[in-house]
Amino acid sequence: FPVTIQRIYALSHDRKLYMERPYKNEQTSKMNLEVERSANSKFTNGFECSQWRVKNKDKDSEITYWVAQGNFDFFLPLLQLLNRKDNFATFYLQVPDTEGFFPMLAVERTLLRDEKGRLQVTKVSKKSPDAAFMEIPKGYVKMDK
Repeated sequence: FPVTIQRIYALSHDRKLYMERPYKNEQTSKMNLEVERSANSKFTNGFECSQWRVKNKDKDSEITYWVAQGNFDFFLPLLQLLNRKDNFATFYLQVPDTEGFFPMLAVERTLLRDEKGRLQVTKVSKKSPDAAFMEIPKGYVKMDK
């Protein structure tokens, strides 16, 4: 669904500072990916997850995503907003038909199977965040570049 970006803020809780971060809507160039949605599944964090394997020979990488399907419509717009350049994000954004899915576990390996990195959800809480969660805390000072 369409996302309207108004402002993005970065907070430093240790120093009680915040700054406005520019939003850059940069498109990632298409990569030569092989996507396999296998029949393998397992339970993670109370969700049944399906295995997707995404391989990029040019980058000597394969990422296995264990994805849950559900009310995760926030994830794609969030990933696009964050505009991360790591393989976990850039590979995922190019997999077709990911709406409503969320990766509970992602493991990146070389094509020779050496582990390069891992992202894992450790806890899922089904609740709406308090509106104050989206506010800059009182006492934080704006930091200009």
